[in-house]
Amino acid sequence: MELRTDQVVLVRLGFASLLLGLVALAWELFARQAPHTAASISTLEAPVAQLRVGAFTAGLVVLAVAWLAPWFAPKPLCRRWLIFACGSTAFMLGALVMCAAFNVTGLQLADPQSDVGMLVRARVGSQVLVGVVLLDVAIRVFRRPQTWTPGGSASEAAVLPSRDPQRTEPARGSEPAPDGESE
Repeated sequence: MELRTDQVVLVRLGFASLLLGLVALAWELFARQAPHTAASISTLEAPVAQLRVGAFTAGLVVLAVAWLAPWFAPKPLCRRWLIFACGSTAFMLGALVMCAAFNVTGLQLADPQSDVGMLVRARVGSQVLVGVVLLDVAIRVFRRPQTWTPGGSASEAAVLPSRDPQRTEPARGSEPAPDGESE
């Protein structure tokens, strides 16, 4: 199977997100260790777990979009769409990394810490941008014309004989065998 250029970009982004998820998984393992042990690092595990879940989810969703791209977009996706989709995903993952690095969840809208407001806005804003990309994919999927026929699937419709009454076709198996061959 040969991939289109837009699919290659999305597959690379998906695997990069999955690799970030693996790094976050190792980070979370050390964050969950008992305090004052050799393997413990002093960080909260909740923001790191959110990074892990976000990275793995983003990676799997991007890979699914790359796999479905020829189906919902027969022509390659435009460069601007790819830049927006990849940029918003990278922005979301970057916001999650910053939240994990600064030990904040980034979900408190009214936080007494003054420097956390920027992380909250970055995290919420990036997730809104990713939501816009997913909404565009959903609209493309639901606006795609139906390709099935009432009697069966599209692949069956391709091999069925014509139903035009004016056109006559020989029945299957009624063609004469080639010279010198018998069934």
